[in-house]
Amino acid sequence: KKLIYDKDPSVMGASLIIVENLVSENPAAHKDLTKTLCVILKQVTEHCLSRDYDYHRIPAPWIQLKLLRILGYLGDGNKEASELIYPVLKEVMKRADIGINVGYAIVYECVRTAISIFPNRLLLTEAASSISRFLTSNNHNLKYLGINALAGIVQIDAKHAVKHQMTVIDCLEDPDDTLRRKTLDLLYSMTNPQNVRMIMQKLMTFLKSTVDTFLRTELVSKITQIAEKFAPDNEWYITTVNTVFELGGDLVRPNMVHNLINLIASEDIDPTDPDNIRVHAVDTYIGLLNKPHIP
Repeated sequence: KKLIYDKDPSVMGASLIIVENLVSENPAAHKDLTKTLCVILKQVTEHCLSRDYDYHRIPAPWIQLKLLRILGYLGDGNKEASELIYPVLKEVMKRADIGINVGYAIVYECVRTAISIFPNRLLLTEAASSISRFLTSNNHNLKYLGINALAGIVQIDAKHAVKHQMTVIDCLEDPDDTLRRKTLDLLYSMTNPQNVRMIMQKLMTFLKSTVDTFLRTELVSKITQIAEKFAPDNEWYITTVNTVFELGGDLVRPNMVHNLINLIASEDIDPTDPDNIRVHAVDTYIGLLNKPHIP
């Protein structure tokens, strides 16, 4: 621990490797380091080290990354330690966001740290805003990092990422298969009763256009799960499921069909009500029968 205070940045940087190993194994035993490491990180970002350690105008980025990872361990589940980390983490993220690769690396690590430590609403909102800019990049690696980071934020509280949903949806158009699958998982996690109609519309449009068998299978699975979980009403549910039958009926799970039949046959439905779900179902299926190609 004494080497952390060494005047030679190379020695300090080397000592952080050992410190990270120790802290990762037992954060509670080293929580007294939190304040010290926050002070060091703040000094590094303020160019207190020699300019020889700068890389593309970013002060000692490798030391910053190491410190951020250590602080992530120290703040995990520890509100007291996390409160010391919040201010410096916000400042580091702001200073690093200058549009170059090494800056992106630090911003991404800041977001990972914000996800790891005790949650802070304002910090997570800023983290989501910073990382969302990755998604508009032409660099596939940055887009993937952005989707991955937003997925971590969504696991804590989806509302921090929902306002970036249109940017996320655009990633479905990316030619990279891995990115599209990751995006699909994120959209599934972001869906809620308020945005289900809009997200479902986008997913349906994508299902119509894609020919990738694996991706179509994933889409059908996610669409049917979303429909069952967030359907605003029964009519919307039937219409949505029927559309899935038309676009990818061979990929629909058998239990999904069973659930639909049970809903239509439900004893709770008033058969004398002209607006009941059975009337809607019959009208829908008559329309399907009139089509030249029945799904």
